[in-house]
Amino acid sequence: MSLVLVRVDCRLIHGQVLEAWLPFTKADCLVVANDQSAEDSLQRTIMKMAVPPDVEVAILSVQEAARHLSSGRWADKRVLLLMADLKDALASYRAGVHFDRLNLGNTICSPGKVTVNPSVSLDNADLEILEEFQAGGTKIDVRPVPRGPVKGYRNILESFSKR
Repeated sequence: MSLVLVRVDCRLIHGQVLEAWLPFTKADCLVVANDQSAEDSLQRTIMKMAVPPDVEVAILSVQEAARHLSSGRWADKRVLLLMADLKDALASYRAGVHFDRLNLGNTICSPGKVTVNPSVSLDNADLEILEEFQAGGTKIDVRPVPRGPVKGYRNILESFSKR
């Protein structure tokens, strides 16, 4: 299995993923690792309907996705892994899904969060998770679309120091 993109995006499967990231990465398997989506049959159905028929889709709990990814279930696939938030990303990583790059595409903006780009807002708990990834060698990439401007971990820290 080749993880061609590991992305945190609160919207999970949507236009940016389908129209920009799938073609850019040439992914032929899209895995959503999110407990809430895995339990919601209507949400699973709607997301699967949006994906082109030539792309395999799996919408699983974080632990199930980690098990399948670690077992080699998609060994012959180019996998795009989507998670709704950094907690899911960290849980996946700790469950054995290791990746060297993490893309932050869209996160929920709420009170107490710092906006690091127009579509990504983070709080101190998110920053702690990113610090753990950074310490483990995972590169952080803040970018909504493949050809968009890239912000890295240092840019995130600068945003926090300005608050």
